[in-house]
Amino acid sequence: MRLLRKTRSRIREHTHEQLRERLLDWIIEAGQELHEECPFRKDRHHAPHGYQGRRESVVDGIPLTLSLRVHWSESGRHDGALFLSRKAGVDIEEQRLIRMRTALDKKLPKLTECTVLGDTTFLILEWSDIALSNHVVIGRALEAALAGRSDCPDYVFLADTATEQWHFFQPVIAGNSRSTWSTLRSTGGWRPVWRDDRA
Repeated sequence: MRLLRKTRSRIREHTHEQLRERLLDWIIEAGQELHEECPFRKDRHHAPHGYQGRRESVVDGIPLTLSLRVHWSESGRHDGALFLSRKAGVDIEEQRLIRMRTALDKKLPKLTECTVLGDTTFLILEWSDIALSNHVVIGRALEAALAGRSDCPDYVFLADTATEQWHFFQPVIAGNSRSTWSTLRSTGGWRPVWRDDRA
């Protein structure tokens, strides 16, 4: 049995338990319905194409699909197992760019005030999503979001905090994102500039 869910933006921490219960309730109910449609594996003479059942629903705005495939050629060693998979929306990069521009619009005016005072400015952008994000796609969105802006900070770091060992990447050096980005691409860069061990 396979559960496919469309990945959504971060959900508030205090709602996780209630959401988990609602998801489990739907999975159990839909799974029982699928099992009743095909309670046992029929042989090739009675079901040459096997059985493929599917249920779809939306729980708290999260689209879900539960499917059951039963075929006579399978050994049955995975019977009763639930396999999870994710599906990203088709507009994920557009949404990433919108989110990046929003973050810059909030943070860069504050840093510009520091620049006027003669300070060196640092911007750290953190992510902890191993399913949909990495330093390359975030760096591309950052480059696009910074294009045409005159308030680029002196240094930008991308912080990967998805694991106990944090990794930092530096796409902006000395206020020059475009030349730095080109150098990183041409030299096969994007290596961590330092690590912060949280173990």
